[in-house]
Amino acid sequence: MDSNRFDMDNRIHSLAKNKKVVELCCGRGDIIQKLKSEVKEIIGIELSEERIALCKEKFRKDKKVKIMSENISKIPLKSGEYDLVIIKMGLHHVKDINSVLYESSRILKTGGKFIIVDKFLTGNLLLSNLYDLYLFLKTGRKDFFQHHYRTEEEVKKVAEKYFRIRKRIILPYQKGIKNKLYLKYLYILEKR
Repeated sequence: MDSNRFDMDNRIHSLAKNKKVVELCCGRGDIIQKLKSEVKEIIGIELSEERIALCKEKFRKDKKVKIMSENISKIPLKSGEYDLVIIKMGLHHVKDINSVLYESSRILKTGGKFIIVDKFLTGNLLLSNLYDLYLFLKTGRKDFFQHHYRTEEEVKKVAEKYFRIRKRIILPYQKGIKNKLYLKYLYILEKR
């Protein structure tokens, strides 16, 4: 494990310890698996029925874990109830990031943290779309056409409406064309 990934995992763990946590776009539940023994409660939200079924089976005996099939643009949780919201490699799948950042801010307590780990577009959007086409042809996965890449400035402008930026870390990306198109980052935001 490289030092940046270790640092990222440590930051997530330290912010989640004994807290009420929500993970958006929880996928297969990898973060939930890592955090479930340290948190008061963790809720995973995902739209993919296949991944929801996998998570529900995986965590069926864990009383601290709840899995929900919901759209993260309208999170059906109480306002001001949670200490930490995490979205890891899911924001580029969201068309309307304003609603996701607003909803994340709404469910967080004042001073609550929002961790975003994702990738910014640094290269040419046309090249990025061609790369997604290449990945589709290579894998057959249609979800590559559902990506909504943004520059760091675009994300930062929306985030600053609801949060203070507490930490920004650039993470290394894989070698090859991805280095030319994207910049992977970790942001720790704090609700105003």
